[in-house]
Amino acid sequence: LGGLCREAVPVAHMVGLMDDAQAVDEAAAAVADGLCALQIKGGVDAVRDVRLIGRLRADLGDHVLLRLDANQGYRDAKTGMRIVAQLAEAGANYVEQPVMGLRAMAEVTASSDLPIIADESCWDVHDALEVVADRSADCLSIYLAKAGGFIGARKVAAVAEASLMACDINGSIESAVGNAANVHFALATPCVSLAAVIPISAPAGTHPLRVGGAYYLDDLCTAPFRVKDGAILPLDGAGLGIEVDERALQRLRCD
Repeated sequence: LGGLCREAVPVAHMVGLMDDAQAVDEAAAAVADGLCALQIKGGVDAVRDVRLIGRLRADLGDHVLLRLDANQGYRDAKTGMRIVAQLAEAGANYVEQPVMGLRAMAEVTASSDLPIIADESCWDVHDALEVVADRSADCLSIYLAKAGGFIGARKVAAVAEASLMACDINGSIESAVGNAANVHFALATPCVSLAAVIPISAPAGTHPLRVGGAYYLDDLCTAPFRVKDGAILPLDGAGLGIEVDERALQRLRCD
């Protein structure tokens, strides 16, 4: 993939749609684990999103990056502009996909002091070119599976790099094999400078953190991914860098 361009991959812990108290507790626990970035799922109730971002900023301080993922939930451009402005005032650092459609995204992006990240608007290199042409976002979220594996994802990254856009690696909370690919891509791609919304993969009972990046009780790798200061370190085994646990594969398979 071109060799290392960074020494580790910072992880953004995803806080799902839950009540405020649960979200605050989970976010605080992830930060206590050493993570410095959070992706907060939202888009269902804008009042809740603004309130929660404000509370997290007050509780966690300025050193934690807060990224509100609206999943296109703020409907039209005018509503999106208004809510994004409120999120900025509350203390958000980024807003991911506030509205649906490139035209509406472009209006929100043009009006916002916060960087806007394209997710649902950017699946592959063709979408990336349209996002750049329409100025629909400031950053791109790259999924290896959506883009077509390493080759497709490198094409998206090439568009972003030529356009001076920062990216992250995002995904569907893959298990260890897919996540190993995520890690290698992030380590070797210069424009992937944002914290990655990916798991920290580990077999049962060996996860290095209590909450941060921990989404599965078990996984297919024989050893946990190594973590330092909230970031995944390079995988140094053969191939994708991990060894698949054949017994776990049999145990977790769906017949």
